[in-house]
Amino acid sequence: MSNKDRFDTWFSLYPSKTSPIGKNTTILRNIAEINRLEDLCILNMHSRDEATIYKLEDSADLVCKIVFGVSPKELRFDYPDGYFDLSEFSDERIAIDKLWDDYDGQFDTRLLTDDETVGFFVRYNIDFRNERGQPLLCTRYISLAAEAAAKGIAGTLPDLEKVSEQAWEHKLAADAAQFKRTKGKQK
Repeated sequence: MSNKDRFDTWFSLYPSKTSPIGKNTTILRNIAEINRLEDLCILNMHSRDEATIYKLEDSADLVCKIVFGVSPKELRFDYPDGYFDLSEFSDERIAIDKLWDDYDGQFDTRLLTDDETVGFFVRYNIDFRNERGQPLLCTRYISLAAEAAAKGIAGTLPDLEKVSEQAWEHKLAADAAQFKRTKGKQK
């Protein structure tokens, strides 16, 4: 089997290519705030320094708050004061750890890869793919808030009409810019 055949086989198994976009699907790439976060992720794709990672996380928190009404920071489990001073095997600490396990257990996307997350959200009619069918680079930053909104834990999903309206605005603006560029060349 040639490398091309292997790639074609692998690509045909890719979850984002096998899942169709339905009529009621929220396509996240059509939301302006998500696009800005995606651009920021693209620009900082290879950066590993902490300042850049914190910048991306803070930007994602703001975007999630705007789009889903809840940020990933708000979804973190709050350990009670004095938790880390407790003995590791004390009954109180074990009870708190069980609470954390129960809280964390309601989120399925926490440990998923971006590809698996795309497949997971197909069930909730949320599309985390770019135009090429690949997962958005900002998926890891926004998936927790999207899951909380989709499951009704916290926040809300974006309004489909508003998202489609924004998509039309972006398309019309792009078409107008393209027209201006080609009109100038015709003279």
